[in-house]
Amino acid sequence: MKVSLRVGMRADDPVNPLDGVLRDVKAMGYDGVELMLNTQYSLGALEALIKLVDEIDSPWFGVYEHCYWPRGTMQPHEEIALVGKRIACLHSSALNVQVDYGKMIGALREIGYDHYWVFEVPWEQAQASIDGYRYLMSRY
Repeated sequence: MKVSLRVGMRADDPVNPLDGVLRDVKAMGYDGVELMLNTQYSLGALEALIKLVDEIDSPWFGVYEHCYWPRGTMQPHEEIALVGKRIACLHSSALNVQVDYGKMIGALREIGYDHYWVFEVPWEQAQASIDGYRYLMSRY
């Protein structure tokens, strides 16, 4: 079971707020916790999230990477390279002709990513997306 929490914290708070959260989640019998930090709540851009992950410095706290191209300013392979080994999970939507998947998968290999890759697509696009991603995996 996945537990979703929103954690608010100040940058100057000397107490790691995750210590108690992770202890409580484990005591309840859960394997992990998903913490959502959103840039719209003044936490800043991807660089600020990376800084936060580095400061918390826990193997249980990483970046749920959702490449925002073409809505964002960086291509997926650039975001992946920036986040690096901090990626805890990768999230993608439907295949996009504007994404260079060769570079994207190359960036994942370069950082040694071998974890979950979540695909979120409408049901009507599910089979085409499965087939497309399977093709990409066989190609790259």
